Amino acid sequence: MELTVKQSPLITDQAPFADLPAALVDEVLSQTSTVAQGLLTSFQEVRKKRKTLRAELLDSGLLIAESSLDYPPLPTTCAVDGSYAIEQLLTTDLAAAAAVAMEGLTPPSEKRYWELPRHRSFVVAEPHSADTATVLRAVMLGLA
Repeated sequence: MELTVKQSPLITDQAPFADLPAALVDEVLSQTSTVAQGLLTSFQEVRKKRKTLRAELLDSGLLIAESSLDYPPLPTTCAVDGSYAIEQLLTTDLAAAAAVAMEGLTPPSEKRYWELPRHRSFVVAEPHSADTATVLRAVMLGLA
């Protein structure tokens, strides 16, 4: 027997089960109470063993106070951006792409690795083609 799932335009937020057979919906919903009971039992067991589990975690060193952690060094941040443009001239396309990478938002006490922003550019004259934009986007990503 083959099962076919059909997406219907009738399915909305108000009636998500509109196209499903009623017996299937009832069967799925009847199974949720068993799952819910199992989850509830599991949560109650953890609640009963809470003190014991906490003590075991403390003894093993897996649970520590946040105050015992060192402060991590503040990292610098960087960003990359790019752009491309195509100017269609009479007989050819003037295509350009550029990418800029810069380090910024650095706290005054942190060392910068790049003194100035870095950039790369690409400019070319190409015959008219519908694929120029796609190729130019790829070049722009390669420049980044």
